[in-house]
Amino acid sequence: MRRPLLSVLAFALLSPGCVPVTEPLGDIEKAEPDKNFIGIWERDEGGGDVRAWVVDRPEVKGNPNGLMRLRVIEKGKLPEDAKERATVWFFTTTLGKHTYANVLLAG
Repeated sequence: MRRPLLSVLAFALLSPGCVPVTEPLGDIEKAEPDKNFIGIWERDEGGGDVRAWVVDRPEVKGNPNGLMRLRVIEKGKLPEDAKERATVWFFTTTLGKHTYANVLLAG
């Protein structure tokens, strides 16, 4: 069950169809964390290069409840070792049967 959700998130983050918008699909203030995304995911990049995707929801004063964080790290590294450019903040929105990731980008 988790593998398809990771694929959806990866597609959402890497898809050339993603475009910046001023109005996301959902309301960040009403979003709830999607526990199906939270965890550590290993991804084989090929050639022996394995990376881990760490999805969590840190308690940060002032952050909306549904805001989650994705950090990409090399296998064997700690999540704290993730570089800032390898960190993405997002929230999810479910419309009908589909869940979408709304990625926050620096303006």
